[in-house]
Amino acid sequence: MKNLRLAALLSVGLMAAPAFADPVELRFDPDAQTVDLGSFVTVDVIANPLDDDLVAVFDFLIDFNSSIVDIVAVSFGTALNGGDPLASFPFAALFGPGTLNIAEVSLLDEDDLEDAQGGAITLATLTFEAIAVGTSDLLFSGNILGQQDPFNFLGDEDGDALEAIVFDGSITVVDRVQPVSEPGVLLLSAIGLLAAGWATRRRRRG
Repeated sequence: MKNLRLAALLSVGLMAAPAFADPVELRFDPDAQTVDLGSFVTVDVIANPLDDDLVAVFDFLIDFNSSIVDIVAVSFGTALNGGDPLASFPFAALFGPGTLNIAEVSLLDEDDLEDAQGGAITLATLTFEAIAVGTSDLLFSGNILGQQDPFNFLGDEDGDALEAIVFDGSITVVDRVQPVSEPGVLLLSAIGLLAAGWATRRRRRG
């Protein structure tokens, strides 16, 4: 079983035959958020099996607007390795501006995968830097082989592809006007009072 999954990773793709089960939701969490210019923002990539399926391998591309956000870090969850970094092979790389490929294959047996998973699982956490004002969509766009069919995004412990229903996300970057600090307000008020007093004295002398 492990050799089959390792072969899937080495071929950088999943087997074509889908497993006959309910689909797996593939989404971003949060799916939409608004952040300040210059800040850092994290987004989780979530797989939520609607049946009792186990996710043992995944491979897909994520598109984003690299003129608005810049990917600075990728960390993988523990759902495919049970907390042991040596129990899976993760992979992350940029394929041109605005296209990130993430993939991982588990070396755990079925019992250990069941212990590590249950309900929605975090495949990876992405960290972006907000570098310009605007909205960047986050899109599941295919896998490294150029396959667009979500059947080729996820696989189970037998190496069979799992049908995925994908939900895209977005990050909106804004440049909020910074409020004037309290000392600054007091200083402006004092200047205003001095100016008013000076004008009154001039009128009296005139």
